[in-house]
Order: sequence, then C-alpha cells, then structure tokens
Amino acid sequence: MTGVEITFLPDNRTVRVPPGTTLLEAARLAGADLEAPCNGAGSCGKCRVQLLEDADQPHADELLHLSGSEIAEGVRLACRSRADGSATVQLPGAAASGHRILSEGLLPAFAIDPRIGKRYLELPPPSLADNCDDLSRLARALDGGLLAELPLAFLQELPGALRAGGYRVTVVTADRHPIGVEPGDTSARCYGVAVDIGTTTVVAALIDLNSGDELASASMINPQKGYGLDVLSRIQQLRAHPEALHTLSSLIREGIDQLIGELSASASVGRGEIYELAVAANATMTHLFLGVDPAGIGASPYLPAFTAGASVPAREVGLAIAPFGLVYCLPAVSGYIGADIVAGLLAAEMDQSAGIALLIDIGTNGEIVLGSAQGLHACSCAAGPALEGMNIGCGMRAAEGAIERVLIDGELTLGTIGDAPAVGICGSGIIDAVAELVKVGAIGRSGRLLRLNGKEAPLPWHARLRSDGSSRFVLSETGGVEIAVSQKDVRQVQLAKGAILSGMLSLTAQLGIGLEEIERVYIAGAFGHHVRKESLARLGVFPRECLDKVVLIGNSSKSGAIMTLLSREKRARAEAIARKVGYLELSCFPGYDRLFADCLSFAEGAW
Repeated sequence: MTGVEITFLPDNRTVRVPPGTTLLEAARLAGADLEAPCNGAGSCGKCRVQLLEDADQPHADELLHLSGSEIAEGVRLACRSRADGSATVQLPGAAASGHRILSEGLLPAFAIDPRIGKRYLELPPPSLADNCDDLSRLARALDGGLLAELPLAFLQELPGALRAGGYRVTVVTADRHPIGVEPGDTSARCYGVAVDIGTTTVVAALIDLNSGDELASASMINPQKGYGLDVLSRIQQLRAHPEALHTLSSLIREGIDQLIGELSASASVGRGEIYELAVAANATMTHLFLGVDPAGIGASPYLPAFTAGASVPAREVGLAIAPFGLVYCLPAVSGYIGADIVAGLLAAEMDQSAGIALLIDIGTNGEIVLGSAQGLHACSCAAGPALEGMNIGCGMRAAEGAIERVLIDGELTLGTIGDAPAVGICGSGIIDAVAELVKVGAIGRSGRLLRLNGKEAPLPWHARLRSDGSSRFVLSETGGVEIAVSQKDVRQVQLAKGAILSGMLSLTAQLGIGLEEIERVYIAGAFGHHVRKESLARLGVFPRECLDKVVLIGNSSKSGAIMTLLSREKRARAEAIARKVGYLELSCFPGYDRLFADCLSFAEGAW
C-alpha cells in the first residue's frame, strides 16, 4: 500500500494512510486512544497531539485553541493537522489517567427469579433394553419439557455432554426452555452481566444469578469517543460515512467484550459460565451496539428504528460468553428517552409511586421524567456536555488532577481528584466554580464576568480576574499553564442550567402539577452524585422548592439492568414502563423560548 506511515505513541500503533489524511482520521484507523468531542469540527480544541518531527504551520483553528509555547513544541489539533509525510505522533498522557466512573446505584429489594436457570439431571444410561435416542432420553427426564424446535447448538452439544458427564448433565434454560446442556452438575455456577452503555462511559457488573450478588465491576470510557462527544456527532459521522456503522458497532462490542474478560478474570468465573447480558443504554447506543442505523434519531421527527426490548444470541454481537448465551437490550420510550431512563424508572420504582416524583438524568444529554403510578411523562433537553466538564475550555472528564471543588472565601481553595496537581476542570468543578463566582459577585445575574475598573475595594480574588484578550477567572497557574473559567464557559453552564430548569418547569406546567406537589426528586448519574447541593441552589439549576427533596440514586441504568437480569417480573415491568411513559416535545410548548431565556438568569427567583 502506498502512502505515508504515521506512528502513534505511547502505544506504538502504526498506520499507513494517503497523504493529506488528517491525524484524527489516522488515529481512528490505527485504533489510537484519542478523544474528539466535536467530531473533528475544529471547535473544541481537545484533540491535541504532539508531532515529534518538524510540524507544519498551524491552521487558523489551532491558533484559537493553542498557546504560542504549545505551537512551538509541535502541539497541534489532530483534526486540523494533515499527514503530508511519515510522522511520529505523541498522544496526550491524560488519556491514560484513571477516570472516576460511577458504578454504584440504588437497587431496591425484589425477589430473585432470573430468566436463565439450570436443572441438574441424572439419566439412566442406555442399554439394549432401553435404547432410545439421546434427545428422547433427555426429554423423558424433563417430563417432555423440550421444545419442538431446539437450537442446533443444543443438538450438537448433547451427545458429548451426556457421555462426558456419565449421563449426569445440567440443562441451561431461558424462560424454562432448554437452550444448552453441560456435563455434570454445574447448577451452582450460573452468571450474568449487567451493562450500562453511556455515550461517555461503559459500566459492567458480573452477577451471580443464583444469589443475586454482584461479584465484580469494571468500567471504561466509551471507545467511540474519537467520533464525537454526543450522539448527534456520531450520527452525523454515519451520515457522512455510512460504512462507519460497522466501525462504531465494532468499537462498543469489543469494549464490552473486554470488560467481560476483566470481570471473568477478577471473579474467577469462566466466560462459558456467563449465560446472559442485560444492556441498558440510550436509544442511539442501543442501535449502534446491535449494528442498527440510528440515522432517524438525528433529525425531526427523531424516530428510532425500534424501541421494544430485544433479545439476541450473544455470538451475533461478537460477545464471547456461553456458546448459547443471550443478550437482552432493555426497551426505550423514544429516540431521546432511552432504555437507560427506563432502567432508572424501574430502580426508583416511580411507576409504583403513590406520590408525584421527578427523575432527572444528566449525562451528555438531559432527560426528565415526572409522574407517579397514575402516569409518567418525559422530556429531553440538551444539557449535559458542560456539566460533564466538556464544551469547557479547560474541561476534562472526572480523572486524576481534575478540579472538582472550588471555594472562594476571601482566598481561593481548590480540590482535585486524587489531590493531584490541577490539569483541568471536571463537571462538578465547573458548577462549583461558577456558583462561587456568582456568590462573590464576580458573575452578574446576566452571566457576565465582572470587569474591574480600579474603583472597587481590592479583594484577594480580584487578581484572578483577567481581561487581556478574553475575560476569564484564573483558578490555577503553574509553569505557564493556565486553568481558567472563561466567559464562554459561563455561557455554556448557563445554557445547560437553562435547559434543565426550563425542562422541569415546562413539564410541570403542561401536566398542571405544582412544584410543591413533587414529593421526591431522583437525580441519576455522576452529575448529581458529585456536585454540591449548595452550588445547584446558588445557580438555580433546580427550583428551591425541590432541593430538600433530592435523592441521589447513582448509576440507576446499571441498577435497572441488574433487576431485569435477576427478575422476570422486573423485566416485564420494564417493558410495561416503556409503553407507559408519554413523551412531550419542549419545542412545542407555548412560550418555551421565553421560559428558556428567563431560566438562563443567575438571579434567584428569576423563574
């Protein structure tokens, strides 16, 4: 193959590409670990790489995001730097840092009755007097409990299992119908995996289907991160390059299979002893996992290819578990109210609640559900990236060195993950920072950063306000590297805050429910788990009437997946919940634009 050779360090991945290929596309082809939140649009400035040979002159977009010292050191944006000759590229070390991914969530008590079961049988060995075929012998022991149409793999395994086990075998069942057979008594070892596929992160848990115990947990950043931060970026990638469906599908499948391997090794459980996965994900991630084109979700009227729960053989999605293992994908409500929200409603038991409750899940998108056993209604709002530390100039995921706590009490106090030197700001940090700046008056009700005129009585934090070129508040400055909150960052937080609050208020208004009638506010996901309530109150992210009613339920998507893995009744309820939730489109709400604008203000009571 002709072309130029690009090597990516530190993993030493090499790929040959045609001249003129962007380094971002080369990194994707090489499978290199590089994030591209804006999917190569040149607007986020996050896909930084360092060219170890002579670098070309920077692109205009790079001048907007990179400092003079970075450019001099050969740092470029992978989406704007092209491979004109063979090169060695150093990827940022931050990508290898341990990320803090929320894996725990609310799990209510329920009776264990999994879909997957095992039945140990001791069969009489064949003889000339009893010479019926193997399948009839098994059917006789099961009192005729065999399906007329058995999987071919079952028939293929049966003779060997019977003879290897001395006619003592364990039949594996799904909904009490045989799907596999194993030699000997393996009834004590029966496992499943619950998976939460988020746009940003993936979490998996190994579950003992006999006891209900969680034996191990593993997580990773979603391997599709190089194709954009949000689902729309990934859908746009598919529209531009339809063949990318295979790539995106393979990435998430391989990622989940890697997590299964980690779980298996951690708990000393063989892959062949894992019989089912239960997967909760937003609609786009479910489509991509199953290899179904999600293009319909990306444009009005935002229609997914399917919303019902789906059960497929694990081998068809490339997962190495038991050869007859199954994968169950929980149902969705709509294109933007996915199975992860259905799982959260199941975990919070909102469909059985006598009182009115509110569920808010803020990830890279925001979903809000309001209601009770009498009915549930949902809406979706574009709220998440800024609150996850993305779309922020110095933003980053929750990893070591991320600023996660900010306090301005005369002097500035910062807290970082792992107490490491600050390298960026994560979601809870940007909320804290903006809230503290509002508290001390550095940000006004309109969201504008204060510009000092020299007439104010000097305060210790005033020295951190800068307006040379752009308005910003400097949180940390070490070795010439500045971590700051810019005016643009404040606007991003305002937009996210306005989306959440206006979504809540329009939902209650459309349903004729007063804020005082809400008895519980369930906050799902890492957003609510790490952020301070005081900061949410100061910014007005939630109405003050709701703050004392907040219940943090953690990773409820994983919890719901566990429930459907362990209980056929809960699985049926998940299907019923998905059919029960009504979807309300915010843009159709009269006066929504005015309401959204009002909700942008940082002045308490503006809404």
